[in-house]
Amino acid sequence: MAPSSEQYAQLAALFTTEPDAGVKSSIELLLPAHLPVQGGLWLVPYAGREAAGGLSILLKMHEDRIDLAAIGHGDVDLSDCNSLEAVTECVGSEIAHWIVQPPSDADPTSLLHCDADCVTLLSGADQAAVVGAYRLLKGLIAASVKAVDLPAIRLIIVGAEERAASDAASRIVQTAHHQLDVQIDVGHPLPAMGSSSKVISQVSIPRIRNVVDLMSCIRSSFAPSDEIPTTDRFEQTQEPTVVQEPTAVVEPEEIAAVPTTVVAK
Repeated sequence: MAPSSEQYAQLAALFTTEPDAGVKSSIELLLPAHLPVQGGLWLVPYAGREAAGGLSILLKMHEDRIDLAAIGHGDVDLSDCNSLEAVTECVGSEIAHWIVQPPSDADPTSLLHCDADCVTLLSGADQAAVVGAYRLLKGLIAASVKAVDLPAIRLIIVGAEERAASDAASRIVQTAHHQLDVQIDVGHPLPAMGSSSKVISQVSIPRIRNVVDLMSCIRSSFAPSDEIPTTDRFEQTQEPTVVQEPTAVVEPEEIAAVPTTVVAK
Protein backbone atom coordinates (compact mmCIF):
# COMPACT_ATOMS: atom_id res chain seq x y z
CA MET A 1 0.00 0.00 0.00
CA ALA A 2 1.35 3.40 -0.99
CA PRO A 3 1.90 5.89 1.83
CA SER A 4 -0.97 8.31 2.39
CA SER A 5 -0.60 12.10 2.15
CA GLU A 6 -0.73 12.27 5.94
CA GLN A 7 2.16 9.81 6.22
CA TYR A 8 4.14 11.87 3.71
CA ALA A 9 3.48 14.97 5.80
CA GLN A 10 4.70 13.22 8.93
CA LEU A 11 7.87 12.11 7.16
CA ALA A 12 8.46 15.61 5.84
CA ALA A 13 8.04 17.08 9.33
CA LEU A 14 10.48 14.52 10.70
CA PHE A 15 13.24 15.61 8.32
CA THR A 16 12.53 19.34 8.20
CA THR A 17 11.77 20.15 11.85
CA GLU A 18 14.80 21.36 13.78
CA PRO A 19 15.39 19.12 16.84
CA ASP A 20 14.94 20.70 20.26
CA ALA A 21 13.87 23.96 18.61
CA GLY A 22 12.25 25.15 21.83
CA VAL A 23 15.26 24.45 24.07
CA LYS A 24 17.33 27.49 24.98
CA SER A 25 20.16 28.29 27.34
CA SER A 26 19.05 29.47 30.78
CA ILE A 27 20.44 30.99 33.97
CA GLU A 28 19.64 29.87 37.50
CA LEU A 29 20.62 31.65 40.71
CA LEU A 30 21.46 29.00 43.32
CA LEU A 31 21.20 29.93 47.00
CA PRO A 32 22.42 27.19 49.37
CA ALA A 33 20.66 27.48 52.73
CA HIS A 34 21.68 25.08 55.51
CA LEU A 35 22.99 21.96 53.75
CA PRO A 36 23.92 18.59 55.29
CA VAL A 37 27.51 17.75 56.26
CA GLN A 38 30.00 18.64 53.49
CA GLY A 39 27.32 20.83 52.01
CA GLY A 40 29.44 22.14 49.14
CA LEU A 41 29.68 18.64 47.68
CA TRP A 42 25.95 18.68 46.86
CA LEU A 43 26.37 21.35 44.19
CA VAL A 44 27.96 19.15 41.53
CA PRO A 45 25.38 16.31 41.79
CA TYR A 46 22.62 18.93 41.70
CA ALA A 47 24.11 20.58 38.60
CA GLY A 48 24.53 17.16 37.01
CA ARG A 49 20.87 16.35 37.53
CA GLU A 50 19.81 19.73 36.16
CA ALA A 51 21.88 19.09 33.02
CA ALA A 52 19.24 16.47 32.15
CA GLY A 53 21.38 14.81 29.52
CA GLY A 54 22.73 18.16 28.32
CA LEU A 55 25.26 20.62 29.71
CA SER A 56 25.35 22.59 32.97
CA ILE A 57 27.92 25.27 33.77
CA LEU A 58 28.31 25.66 37.55
CA LEU A 59 29.83 28.94 38.78
CA LYS A 60 30.77 29.44 42.44
CA MET A 61 31.61 33.06 43.22
CA HIS A 62 34.18 33.83 45.92
CA GLU A 63 35.66 37.11 47.10
CA ASP A 64 38.38 37.29 44.46
CA ARG A 65 37.81 34.34 42.15
CA ILE A 66 35.16 32.24 40.41
CA ASP A 67 35.31 28.44 40.26
CA LEU A 68 33.65 27.00 37.16
CA ALA A 69 32.81 23.44 36.14
CA ALA A 70 31.26 22.09 32.95
CA ILE A 71 29.05 19.17 33.98
CA GLY A 72 27.05 16.64 31.98
CA HIS A 73 27.55 16.03 28.27
CA GLY A 74 29.31 18.16 25.70
CA ASP A 75 32.66 18.98 24.13
CA VAL A 76 33.69 21.88 26.37
CA ASP A 77 37.24 22.40 27.65
CA LEU A 78 37.46 25.30 30.11
CA SER A 79 41.00 24.58 31.29
CA ASP A 80 42.63 27.36 29.24
CA CYS A 81 40.03 30.04 30.02
CA ASN A 82 41.20 33.01 32.09
CA SER A 83 38.10 35.23 31.99
CA LEU A 84 34.32 34.99 31.84
CA GLU A 85 34.40 36.14 28.22
CA ALA A 86 36.74 33.26 27.39
CA VAL A 87 34.38 30.83 29.13
CA THR A 88 31.30 32.03 27.22
CA GLU A 89 33.27 31.90 23.97
CA CYS A 90 34.37 28.36 24.79
CA VAL A 91 30.79 27.27 25.46
CA GLY A 92 29.84 28.97 22.20
CA SER A 93 26.61 27.77 20.63
CA GLU A 94 26.17 24.88 23.09
CA ILE A 95 22.78 24.99 24.82
CA ALA A 96 23.75 25.24 28.47
CA HIS A 97 22.07 25.65 31.83
CA TRP A 98 24.16 28.19 33.76
CA ILE A 99 23.96 27.78 37.56
CA VAL A 100 25.41 30.68 39.53
CA GLN A 101 26.11 30.56 43.27
CA PRO A 102 26.65 34.15 44.47
CA PRO A 103 29.32 35.04 47.05
CA SER A 104 28.34 34.44 50.66
CA ASP A 105 28.28 38.18 51.41
CA ALA A 106 26.04 39.11 48.46
CA ASP A 107 23.46 41.74 49.36
CA PRO A 108 19.86 40.41 49.13
CA THR A 109 18.79 43.45 47.12
CA SER A 110 21.45 42.76 44.49
CA LEU A 111 20.16 39.19 44.16
CA LEU A 112 16.74 40.55 43.21
CA HIS A 113 18.35 42.51 40.38
CA CYS A 114 20.06 39.47 38.89
CA ASP A 115 18.97 38.43 35.42
CA ALA A 116 17.96 34.91 36.44
CA ASP A 117 15.30 32.69 34.93
CA CYS A 118 14.70 31.21 38.37
CA VAL A 119 16.04 31.27 41.92
CA THR A 120 16.59 27.95 43.68
CA LEU A 121 16.94 27.46 47.44
CA LEU A 122 18.97 24.35 48.18
CA SER A 123 18.28 23.12 51.70
CA GLY A 124 18.63 20.18 54.02
CA ALA A 125 15.68 18.73 55.93
CA ASP A 126 16.54 19.12 59.62
CA GLN A 127 15.26 21.88 61.91
CA ALA A 128 18.34 24.07 61.44
CA ALA A 129 17.96 23.78 57.66
CA VAL A 130 14.28 24.71 57.77
CA VAL A 131 15.03 27.79 59.89
CA GLY A 132 17.99 28.69 57.66
CA ALA A 133 15.94 28.46 54.47
CA TYR A 134 13.20 30.60 56.00
CA ARG A 135 15.72 33.23 57.12
CA LEU A 136 17.13 33.36 53.60
CA LEU A 137 13.66 33.83 52.17
CA LYS A 138 12.82 36.47 54.73
CA GLY A 139 15.95 38.41 53.77
CA LEU A 140 14.91 38.40 50.12
CA ILE A 141 11.38 39.50 50.96
CA ALA A 142 12.64 42.29 53.22
CA ALA A 143 14.86 43.55 50.38
CA SER A 144 12.05 43.61 47.81
CA VAL A 145 10.01 46.77 47.41
CA LYS A 146 6.94 44.98 46.09
CA ALA A 147 5.89 41.45 45.26
CA VAL A 148 6.56 41.94 41.53
CA ASP A 149 10.27 42.35 42.35
CA LEU A 150 10.51 38.69 43.27
CA PRO A 151 11.66 36.24 40.58
CA ALA A 152 10.28 32.69 40.41
CA ILE A 153 11.52 30.82 43.49
CA ARG A 154 11.71 27.08 43.98
CA LEU A 155 12.90 24.84 46.80
CA ILE A 156 15.00 21.68 46.52
CA ILE A 157 15.59 19.48 49.58
CA VAL A 158 18.81 17.44 49.55
CA GLY A 159 20.20 14.65 51.72
CA ALA A 160 16.88 13.27 52.99
CA GLU A 161 14.52 10.47 52.13
CA GLU A 162 11.26 11.33 50.38
CA ARG A 163 9.06 11.56 53.48
CA ALA A 164 11.48 13.74 55.46
CA ALA A 165 12.09 15.92 52.39
CA SER A 166 8.35 16.36 51.84
CA ASP A 167 7.78 17.30 55.48
CA ALA A 168 10.60 19.86 55.48
CA ALA A 169 9.42 21.35 52.19
CA SER A 170 5.87 21.62 53.56
CA ARG A 171 7.05 23.53 56.62
CA ILE A 172 9.14 25.97 54.59
CA VAL A 173 6.50 26.53 51.89
CA GLN A 174 3.61 27.02 54.28
CA THR A 175 5.58 29.25 56.64
CA ALA A 176 6.62 31.39 53.67
CA HIS A 177 2.99 31.59 52.58
CA HIS A 178 1.54 32.44 56.00
CA GLN A 179 4.33 34.65 57.38
CA LEU A 180 5.71 36.26 54.19
CA ASP A 181 2.81 35.94 51.74
CA VAL A 182 5.05 34.43 49.06
CA GLN A 183 4.53 31.34 46.92
CA ILE A 184 7.36 28.83 46.39
CA ASP A 185 7.51 25.91 43.98
CA VAL A 186 8.94 22.61 45.22
CA GLY A 187 11.25 20.63 42.96
CA HIS A 188 12.15 16.95 43.17
CA PRO A 189 14.39 16.24 46.20
CA LEU A 190 17.94 14.99 45.80
CA PRO A 191 18.27 12.27 48.45
CA ALA A 192 21.83 11.16 47.67
CA MET A 193 24.88 12.52 45.90
CA GLY A 194 25.30 9.51 43.65
CA SER A 195 28.19 9.12 41.24
CA SER A 196 26.64 9.80 37.84
CA SER A 197 27.56 13.47 37.60
CA LYS A 198 30.26 13.89 34.98
CA VAL A 199 32.58 16.87 35.38
CA ILE A 200 33.84 17.52 31.85
CA SER A 201 36.31 20.27 32.75
CA GLN A 202 36.88 22.94 35.38
CA VAL A 203 38.83 26.14 35.92
CA SER A 204 39.20 29.11 38.28
CA ILE A 205 39.23 32.67 36.94
CA PRO A 206 39.70 36.07 38.61
CA ARG A 207 36.52 37.72 39.78
CA ILE A 208 36.13 41.27 38.41
CA ARG A 209 32.32 41.62 38.46
CA ASN A 210 29.55 41.65 41.02
CA VAL A 211 26.83 39.03 40.67
CA VAL A 212 24.46 41.37 38.78
CA ASP A 213 27.02 42.23 36.10
CA LEU A 214 28.25 38.65 35.87
CA MET A 215 24.80 37.27 35.11
CA SER A 216 24.12 40.07 32.62
CA CYS A 217 27.35 39.14 30.83
CA ILE A 218 26.30 35.48 30.67
CA ARG A 219 22.86 36.42 29.36
CA SER A 220 24.25 38.64 26.62
CA SER A 221 26.48 35.78 25.43
CA PHE A 222 23.55 33.70 24.19
CA ALA A 223 20.40 35.86 24.14
CA PRO A 224 19.57 38.20 21.23
CA SER A 225 19.39 41.81 22.37
CA ASP A 226 15.64 41.96 21.78
CA GLU A 227 15.13 39.00 24.15
CA ILE A 228 17.09 40.44 27.09
CA PRO A 229 14.59 41.50 29.79
CA THR A 230 14.25 45.23 30.44
CA THR A 231 12.11 45.22 33.57
CA ASP A 232 13.04 47.29 36.61
CA ARG A 233 14.51 44.20 38.21
CA PHE A 234 17.03 43.74 35.40
CA GLU A 235 17.95 47.32 34.51
CA GLN A 236 20.26 47.97 37.45
CA THR A 237 23.90 47.08 36.77
CA GLN A 238 25.53 48.33 39.97
CA GLU A 239 25.26 46.88 43.43
CA PRO A 240 22.55 49.05 45.02
CA THR A 241 23.17 50.98 48.20
CA VAL A 242 21.01 49.58 50.96
CA VAL A 243 20.01 51.38 54.12
CA GLN A 244 20.40 48.86 56.88
CA GLU A 245 17.41 48.55 59.16
CA PRO A 246 17.01 46.30 62.16
CA THR A 247 15.10 43.13 61.33
CA ALA A 248 13.36 40.72 63.63
CA VAL A 249 15.26 37.59 64.50
CA VAL A 250 13.61 34.47 63.14
CA GLU A 251 12.93 32.02 65.91
CA PRO A 252 12.16 28.33 65.33
CA GLU A 253 8.80 28.89 67.05
CA GLU A 254 7.76 31.18 64.20
CA ILE A 255 8.00 28.20 61.89
CA ALA A 256 6.62 25.65 64.31
CA ALA A 257 3.48 27.75 64.80
CA VAL A 258 2.42 27.24 61.18
CA PRO A 259 0.27 24.15 60.55
CA THR A 260 1.81 21.82 57.97
CA THR A 261 0.38 19.58 55.30
CA VAL A 262 2.17 17.32 52.84
CA VAL A 263 3.33 19.04 49.66
CA ALA A 264 1.73 17.50 46.62
CA LYS A 265 4.19 15.88 44.26
